[in-house]
Amino acid sequence: MNIVSKFSNYKIIIRKPFDEIIIKFCENLSKEIMKNKKYNIYPDLKQFGFWCRKKNLIKFKKNNTRNNLNLLGRGLAFHVPPSNVPMNFAYTTLFGLLSGCTNVIRIPTRKFNEIDQLISIINKNLKLKQFRSIKNMIHFIRYEKSDKISLHLSKISDVRLIWGGDETIKRFKEYPTKLKNVDLMFPSKTSGCIIDCSKLLKIKNEKFINFINNFYNDVYTFDQMGCSSPKVIYWIKNSKNSDKVIENFWDELSNLIKKKYENNLPETNKKLKLLQNISIKNNFTYYLNKNKKNFYLTRLYSKKIIINKPEDEIGFGTFQEFKIRKLEAVKKLIPTNFQTLTYFGIKKRDLLRFIYNNEINNINRIVPVGSAFNMNLFWDGYDIVSSMTKVIE
Repeated sequence: MNIVSKFSNYKIIIRKPFDEIIIKFCENLSKEIMKNKKYNIYPDLKQFGFWCRKKNLIKFKKNNTRNNLNLLGRGLAFHVPPSNVPMNFAYTTLFGLLSGCTNVIRIPTRKFNEIDQLISIINKNLKLKQFRSIKNMIHFIRYEKSDKISLHLSKISDVRLIWGGDETIKRFKEYPTKLKNVDLMFPSKTSGCIIDCSKLLKIKNEKFINFINNFYNDVYTFDQMGCSSPKVIYWIKNSKNSDKVIENFWDELSNLIKKKYENNLPETNKKLKLLQNISIKNNFTYYLNKNKKNFYLTRLYSKKIIINKPEDEIGFGTFQEFKIRKLEAVKKLIPTNFQTLTYFGIKKRDLLRFIYNNEINNINRIVPVGSAFNMNLFWDGYDIVSSMTKVIE
């Protein structure tokens, strides 16, 4: 049976959000992933297992501002995860389940072992008697780009979650949908990091190394190609030793890259191409870290933002730096396609006050350094569960 005919007259199952059997199902997944040592080679799978533990989901439920209303999932949710972040499919699937929707998830055609491992775990648990009632709420499908299939699934969906590049988003926006369909679109974004130099000067030895590790994880986990990976660095220079601590930061990061980052020729070629494309459009200077030549740590200098559009994409350890005196200077240095601001040495409430007072509408997340990929039910400006549920009055 082909995909179109399979879902032509399919019965849609809907539940209340954070249904007990769904949380129990997620708890089972979490326990199996965390306890089985064979999954240790997949850190992103392990991170997902930790994320979907019962304690975390109960916290999400308590933070859901509408959980005292009569809510139900909207119906059929069609998910299109990005092809370059393997575990995104897992999170978007649980977004749909926790919202009470039936879910059709298009799996990347590119081979990722962690995807196959998790699907195997999910299918095994769905065969258990206690989870048979939710078996038909999860449908994983794989297909090459096909207007016919994507059009059909878009027509019958009540919610669509489309993750990917701007061209993918534009394509899916062209497909007709139900009049009451809800779209959650996650197009290409860039992100940044703001660091107070005076506070960085005060941390020493092990704490400093931990900070470098956290920054490294934010950047190099997906070769800096994830939307929430910082590509713009804002240094608040408020000390005479600011330049010294900045250079020390880059030197330590360079050392860590050489120890941990597995580079190869295809990635090198991709980075060269990205740098060439952006240098054609902009007049800027870039160089490898001064004392420790490292191609996977490249610093760009320009008085204006040069990664302001999706076509200005950079990655594989490339950063545009700005050295500023006060937080207020950031206002004119935020890309229009911005998503996540990671921070160190500044209080989150001060950043929020800065955003509100200056009416900045293109920052969607503010998280500490090391938390860029910490998935939440509030993502990229959306309250996902609220968007995927309806209120029964």
